[in-house]
Amino acid sequence: MTESHELRGKGAIVVGGAGAIGRAIAAGLVDIGMNVVVVDVVDTIEMVAQALGRGPLAEVIGIQADVSDEQEVDRVFNETYRTIGNPYALIHAAGVYPRKALLDLEARDWDATQAVNLRSFFLCTRSAVRMMRDGGEGRIIGIGSGLAVAPRPRSSAYVASKAGLMAFVRAVAIELGGENVTINCLSPGLTESPMMRGANSDEDVAASVARTGRLPAQPSEILSPLLYLLGSDAQLVSGTTLWMRPPR
Repeated sequence: MTESHELRGKGAIVVGGAGAIGRAIAAGLVDIGMNVVVVDVVDTIEMVAQALGRGPLAEVIGIQADVSDEQEVDRVFNETYRTIGNPYALIHAAGVYPRKALLDLEARDWDATQAVNLRSFFLCTRSAVRMMRDGGEGRIIGIGSGLAVAPRPRSSAYVASKAGLMAFVRAVAIELGGENVTINCLSPGLTESPMMRGANSDEDVAASVARTGRLPAQPSEILSPLLYLLGSDAQLVSGTTLWMRPPR
């Protein structure tokens, strides 16, 4: 842990904090001394927070919430303010991926995917911007996907949600121009997680490795580019997608 890190003492909200990527992000932020609120719909999120709170430099709390619900998002941000003040960072790592062909995709599958992957990002971003403006600074990062620009079969709902996320980031960045609040998308590529394995067969993963020449990333590998986007070196970077590997 780097105790002198510039982000030490700042507050962060990690949405989807019980997932593989979200938990790795939260652990990394705790390690550098940030105060972290981990948010997830699962009822074990407080246990996740307790496991992350392993050092004296940071406060970690867990909030169970459905962040596709507007009132639930308001509750999350109000509780965040009461415990750690205005958040400096919002990292949105919540996601679902129904791997279905178009004719097998039901409207409820489509709606659920857009709600978790895109609507929740909008709701959380809106609340975060309000608080970050009051605090005078902020960083918002959504986790993207190369599928948004290089789709695969049986992925239309997921692809649409991630393409929407990237477009939303660009549009909001324009509105935030001139402020000390940035918004970006970080796309790690194929990353080891239960969701990735649930949506891809072993053959799918092998095909991706053959196509890209790279094994699936480990969740912890996202930390370095994430910290760049959160830090002062990226204070003029907004509205972009940072690719950890080329989408193809």
